[in-house]
Amino acid sequence: MKFRFTHHAQYRLYTRIYSIQDIKHTILKPDFENRLQDGKIVSNKVSNKACNGKILRVVYVYEQNTYIILSFYYL
Repeated sequence: MKFRFTHHAQYRLYTRIYSIQDIKHTILKPDFENRLQDGKIVSNKVSNKACNGKILRVVYVYEQNTYIILSFYYL
């Protein structure tokens, strides 16, 4: 299984405090997942105590055995 970050996602990753491990964990074991009509998938996971229980939301598509991460943010 491969993970690829778009340019937008890479920018967010390096300009804010996010963990690649948390993003992958949110995709692989979400608390809640929503599939949109355009093929995008939105996964939500309640974060660890360090982030005061905020919800990490990851938007991605799954194509050819690759998770293409479009964006992610805390709610």
